[in-house]
Amino acid sequence: MLTILIRNSARKHGLSDDHIRHALRNHITQTIGTELNSKKPMKKHKFTDEDLDALALTFENWDPSEAEYLSHEENQITRALINRNIAQEGLVRSIQQARNTGVSWAKIARLLGVTPQAVHKRYGPLMTNDAKAS
Repeated sequence: MLTILIRNSARKHGLSDDHIRHALRNHITQTIGTELNSKKPMKKHKFTDEDLDALALTFENWDPSEAEYLSHEENQITRALINRNIAQEGLVRSIQQARNTGVSWAKIARLLGVTPQAVHKRYGPLMTNDAKAS
């Protein structure tokens, strides 16, 4: 589990710790989730300490006067995108588990309503070696 240390300098703009954690989680979800303009899932990325330090620095240097505020409708779109990313990650995990227990690509394809070739092409590269071999 990742421990998030929030420095006092990050609080200088009046954001609560919960808001900072929420922004951090959503940024990472969008970064490792589905690409914004594509239905194709992205490959997972392992974040280094340098990546997280750079992200923390972004929060510390955030200036609310330069922020783009979204309307209610724009926030709903953003929330729906985040939920889609979470669901996509859950689907990938479920396919991984199914493949690890011997469920065929053909059966997974039937459940998703696509051809076996399509499901293998889209999700095959995201599987571990165990799931690919079975």
